Amino acid sequence: MATLTLIGEPFPDCEAAAHAEGARELTRAVAETAPRGCSARLLVASDRPAPAFENARASTERLPLNATMLPVLWRTGVTARPLDGEMVHAITPLVALRARGEDDGSQSSVMVPHALGWLAPEAMGAATARQYRAFVKRAVKHADVVLTPTHATASALQERFGTDIVVQVLPLAAPRPSSRPEIRPIGAPRWACRRGIS
Repeated sequence: MATLTLIGEPFPDCEAAAHAEGARELTRAVAETAPRGCSARLLVASDRPAPAFENARASTERLPLNATMLPVLWRTGVTARPLDGEMVHAITPLVALRARGEDDGSQSSVMVPHALGWLAPEAMGAATARQYRAFVKRAVKHADVVLTPTHATASALQERFGTDIVVQVLPLAAPRPSSRPEIRPIGAPRWACRRGIS
């Protein structure tokens, strides 16, 4: 039985909540569309709530680490050994990766959502931008596939790491809660609904 392991803990930046929801939505979608005998597993930190999935082909597994420790420990290749031989997808560069042989059965894909770490590091803060750049560098070096949601981000990565790296552009869909239409009384101004006024 083939299982796609999804990293449920996103890189800790201002978009972390949206990326975490995106990982949950992707786990649901994979479970709903996976061929027979295939499943999806979402990895979450020990101090995060574990989402329950209705589909039996989707499961959640807790990591033996809390969320604040992951960026520290996942910088080294040693922590990637438990994922050897697995198919792994991360929706941000926060993922444990290491150099592997071609015959170990591992497959890893990593989404790089933006290039702020290089183009506008002040928007992230110096320490966060530095950490983001380090994780992206590891993804470019060790991941089987690097994905970005825009051609601009793909170009920024190729400018930084060389035009010979393969970057696939895969536009993202909004998480389900974000795509639900806003319901408001007819004729009510938008601000009135946000304040709960009808």
